[in-house]
Amino acid sequence: MASMLSAHKDYFDFVKSIGESKSKQEEDRIITEEVVHLKKAFQAQQIPKKKLKELVIRSLYVEMLGQDASFAYIKAVELCASTSISQKRVGYLAATLCFSPTHEFRFMLVNQFQRDMASTSMLENCAALIAVTKLVTEDMIPAVISCVINLLKHDSEFVRKRAVSALHRFYQMDKHVVLDHTDKIRRALCDKDPSVMAATLPLFQAIIQDDPMTYKDLVPSFVVILKQIVDHRLPREYDYHRIPSPWIQMSLLRILALLGRGDQASSEGMYEVLIEVMKRADTGINVGYAIVYECIKTVTTIYPNTVLMDAAATAISRFIRSESHNLKYIGIKGLAAIVKDHPRYAADHQLAVIDCLEDPDETLKRKTLDLLFRMTNAINVEFIVNKLVSFLGSSGDDHFRSDLVQQITQCAERFAPSNTWYVQTIIKVFELAGDKVKASVAQTLTQLIAEGAEIDEDDDDVAGAKDDELRTEAVEHFLDLLDKPKIPAILAQTMAWVLGEYGYLSPTCSKEVIMDKLCHLAQQSLEPETKAHVFTAISKLIAQAGTCPSRVLQTIQLYAQSKSLDVQQRCLEILALLQQSETMVEVLPVDASCEDIDVDESLSFLHQYVATALQHGAKAYDPPADFLAMLNDDDHDKKSTLNITPYAAPKIPVATSGMMGGSGGGVGGGAGPSSSAPAATAAATAAIGANGLPGAPALGGIPTASNIAAQQGNQLINTRGNNQVWGRKPEPPPPAPVVAAAAAAAAPTPTPVTPTAPAATSSSPLPAAHHATISNDPTPPPPPQPRVLTEKEKMAMALFGGVGGASSAPAAGSRRRSTATASASSSAVTSPAPAPSAAPVFGAAPSSSSGSAGADLFADMHTVSTSSSSSNGAAAAAPAPAPAASLGLMDDLLGMDAGLSAPPVHVSPAAAAPAHHHHHAMAAASSSSHDLDLLSMGSPSGGLSASSSAPAADAHNIMPFAINTAEFGRRWGSTPVEAKQSIPVAHFPRLDLEALRRAMPSTYHHVESIPQTQESIFAATVTNLGAVVLIHAKIQAARRCVDLIVKSTAAEIPPREVQQVAQAFAQFRG
Repeated sequence: MASMLSAHKDYFDFVKSIGESKSKQEEDRIITEEVVHLKKAFQAQQIPKKKLKELVIRSLYVEMLGQDASFAYIKAVELCASTSISQKRVGYLAATLCFSPTHEFRFMLVNQFQRDMASTSMLENCAALIAVTKLVTEDMIPAVISCVINLLKHDSEFVRKRAVSALHRFYQMDKHVVLDHTDKIRRALCDKDPSVMAATLPLFQAIIQDDPMTYKDLVPSFVVILKQIVDHRLPREYDYHRIPSPWIQMSLLRILALLGRGDQASSEGMYEVLIEVMKRADTGINVGYAIVYECIKTVTTIYPNTVLMDAAATAISRFIRSESHNLKYIGIKGLAAIVKDHPRYAADHQLAVIDCLEDPDETLKRKTLDLLFRMTNAINVEFIVNKLVSFLGSSGDDHFRSDLVQQITQCAERFAPSNTWYVQTIIKVFELAGDKVKASVAQTLTQLIAEGAEIDEDDDDVAGAKDDELRTEAVEHFLDLLDKPKIPAILAQTMAWVLGEYGYLSPTCSKEVIMDKLCHLAQQSLEPETKAHVFTAISKLIAQAGTCPSRVLQTIQLYAQSKSLDVQQRCLEILALLQQSETMVEVLPVDASCEDIDVDESLSFLHQYVATALQHGAKAYDPPADFLAMLNDDDHDKKSTLNITPYAAPKIPVATSGMMGGSGGGVGGGAGPSSSAPAATAAATAAIGANGLPGAPALGGIPTASNIAAQQGNQLINTRGNNQVWGRKPEPPPPAPVVAAAAAAAAPTPTPVTPTAPAATSSSPLPAAHHATISNDPTPPPPPQPRVLTEKEKMAMALFGGVGGASSAPAAGSRRRSTATASASSSAVTSPAPAPSAAPVFGAAPSSSSGSAGADLFADMHTVSTSSSSSNGAAAAAPAPAPAASLGLMDDLLGMDAGLSAPPVHVSPAAAAPAHHHHHAMAAASSSSHDLDLLSMGSPSGGLSASSSAPAADAHNIMPFAINTAEFGRRWGSTPVEAKQSIPVAHFPRLDLEALRRAMPSTYHHVESIPQTQESIFAATVTNLGAVVLIHAKIQAARRCVDLIVKSTAAEIPPREVQQVAQAFAQFRG
């Protein structure tokens, strides 16, 4: 007993001396003395177990302080075999903390794990299960998993819970070993003890995340469990601040989000319980807010429902308007999740978003910038990109700067209003963070500089002047950047190309000065690729100047001996061309980057050389037999290479009376004769580009020589002549600032009416009784004075232009200028989600979010939707035009023509719906107005009458889209909306690519199949929306299913097409 007290005192003195040490040197001295003492103590022949336990603990303390205590590892293994539970736990603790993942002592514990898990002692079972999760490697799992599975049936809930946790760890290391026991894991979900059930949820979340289709049948089980938790069916010890089992609720919500993604049937079973969870969790405490936020994420992930979306928007509104920065942060995150597919909900929070953008909290500010990126469209792109660029210039965080550069370049490529704006923006990004810009962005920049301003001018001289103005501005920017001491490689290469092509346009520097600066750039650059670009640019400037300065010639001669073969070859070529000036001018023409290079693929210029060599006795080339066979074997060529030849444009079928216009025979509704069908076919065919997509510019073939030249920086893809490739042209500013009218100004001004003849002779469709009620007072009431907007409100209007109601319901009488390309690009962000399904009745439905402080800013934009959703039938039947004073500022922001009168608005029948159908009428009006806007964006003229209508997207409007693999790959990366699903195909007679191709609906064009990976790709187009549908299908033979990924530019299409393909697969019988 005295020896034990002495041992404890020694350990206490050791810990105390470490804490009282005054310097690192004193601490190291104490630890070194302790290591010497421990080594001597471990050498004793007989060490009592209690003494050994203390020595292991002291060794563990030494290891924690950074010294090597590996001499004690074997003693820790000995303690694991002790019969004392306290000593066993110390041994397992030391092993888990000290053994590296590859330490050989881990394998010495396998037998001990098996013995302890087979023990009748619950404490030994738990100690072994805890150690297993830390010490077992992937190779050790088969040896212990059977013991862990047996403990799932243990009488103690503590043992069962730890067994489930061990299985979760095994799944993280080797999925297939655990999936063989899914039936036992399913039974653990139904355990009578709530703690065991809660322990299975993280395991199920990991499994379902990898394969959601297999576990769709568990949706009712998870819903029932969540319902019981919300109804306080669990014991009170699981409550936290009177919230029942909040962490179990959040785990269940995450699982339901995975199971309901893109699946309407599964999502409909969740709607009721999600409404109930959001109601019960809204208690005003932090853990309740956490549950509400998980509900928002689940609601925005599963198949959309109108009632749930409104409830989520209401919760987000409370978060954003809270004084707590934490709640504002999750409010911004929730708004970013909901605005991705439903941008109309963002309009209510415009001023709150501006406040968060100007908040001193850096974390909140960054999350708000991410929200702005998700909200970007063709209308507010300039405002948002300016904000992102300003933060790029002020931020010092390297990772944040990388994210900002990626967001700015993506927004600029998708929604740039003009080539000039795009070039100026990317050059600014190059100037602020050139080392973060990707090579693809630099290639796009050089391509646009070569193409010019892309203006709609019939006069070639005017167009050429605009092109030169753009290029001169770029040259001047890059000449200023050349003076920087450190230039990133990608920026230096871009500068070299631009200065070599268009350096002669500089009004401030001569060609000789530019060549000197480029020589200096070559000398300070370390990358051979950059040097190669620089000498190519110098060769072009020499050809343009007609002379080579001596200093430049000396630099070229110096690098002609470079170790880099690429640099050496280019310098030698320049020296050779200097001897033949005419040839140099011919091969390096001025401004020829967009011209195609004629390549003689037969190499006919070598025929004379070969003939001369044969005459002098040279041996003729005799190719190998297998090479000739490969050239002649067409089948071999098809199997071994990808076919990149563009397909012919699909033929458009003759328009019939059932297309687009019902029995009316067309959009206009007139019943035309059958002779108009060929004309309609010719017009439709003329609108089809070479890529087969309506409204898209024609894409020429890509010859091999052009690809090679593009890689060398000497040739760019020529898209000159395609109008507005990078989005719509900016509207000119108004002659004078016009303020938006207040909400009260939306009331129309009565027009004096002169009494007319009886109804029989009147041209008005109104009855005579209606004419009798019209006032004859010629004096209209004075219009209300418009409210002057604050600076913050103007920023909000510029930011939220085109979001929500602004984009889906343009004001009556407004016309938008747009192009087909602009509509295609804007759909990447602002396209709506699938039409929300009708909400089930759960009692009293929650009310929609109330109007925000800045709601009056959009009063003049909601004329159509407000009138169509009114419950007053008389008022909705004949809406008055909006006042001209309320259109001025929004015309400038949204690209409207300010001086136009408002044509009559044809209100849909939904406007006259009874009051109890108000919510559904609003949804229908919103969907219809969005279709109108989408068609207007794709029209060549850009004009759209307020009475025009758009057909809804359905399966009858889907046609095969004949594209090649290269075009498919290019579109795949830029198509934003996707839906994934694994479709079981166990009933297929043969599961191969041929069966997959025949099982696909005939509306899809088969693009390519890859037998090695069992993958196929298909393409189609939705003709009435101008949207592309891309499908990637991969056969999973082991699971007898097909993994399907559907992507489209319209958000409502992928979930619907997944269901269509699943139905087609279910009906396929070979």
